[in-house]
Amino acid sequence: MPDHIVIVDLFATGFGEAPEANRYDSVGADGLGHTASSVPEFSVPTMQRWGLGNVRFNHPIAGIEPVDSALGYFGRVHVETTNWNQDTGFAELWQGDADRTLHQVSQFASVQLISAMPVDRISFPVLLVDDDRAGFEMVRSADQNVQYLRLGSGLTHSLRGDVGGFATWLEWVDHELATLSEQLSPDDWLIVTSSVATDPTLGRFTREYVPLLIEVKGQGTGQALGIRRTLADVSASIMATVTPLVPAMGHPFLTELGLVDHHMDGD
Repeated sequence: MPDHIVIVDLFATGFGEAPEANRYDSVGADGLGHTASSVPEFSVPTMQRWGLGNVRFNHPIAGIEPVDSALGYFGRVHVETTNWNQDTGFAELWQGDADRTLHQVSQFASVQLISAMPVDRISFPVLLVDDDRAGFEMVRSADQNVQYLRLGSGLTHSLRGDVGGFATWLEWVDHELATLSEQLSPDDWLIVTSSVATDPTLGRFTREYVPLLIEVKGQGTGQALGIRRTLADVSASIMATVTPLVPAMGHPFLTELGLVDHHMDGD
């Protein structure tokens, strides 16, 4: 079991239109795909090694081809909430009630929230940092059991319609993820997802799938996580790992990670 779980919330990255996109003026939206096809030589090798391209093997992303043996677990999330925005996506990630869930988890593990932009409607302490770089530095320097990092620059670039800036930011994030991965201990988890979706070629929020990547440090292998039906699967997996509590929402992906859910085995 992991001693350290890090969740990096890209907080911007759409991954192709959701089935209900027509009801949200998002038909054809594809934040990551449009970025990759718009910027020559776009490359995110760390996330590609973890299986980012494998998620869309039937709808490839330019420059992010599938790999034969992914080093991480890979999938995409269909966000459940109908009124999806910056607050509700974050809430869904944390079981629909971030305050309650974070306080529950903190009874069994040390928890730290770090953000490069304000986090509204929450009383749980949030460490605000100046920018994404400072956020990654804080994650690397701290030693809490569970750390959540919300990035901010990608959202700024995307809502401005700055496709080049968004692409450069994603490539920088990919490098930071590689650096962070190197500092993790065996069995630690590094989870990458996004609690909101945007498409910088549209310059607005969109109704899309969002990516889900997990590196289990030292495992050196991975597999498909499929389409998850809610962002709450992330916190459900954390709760099932570090607490004896039964998640209110979502389904843990421990089986896919080769771990045993103690809620299911009677321990």
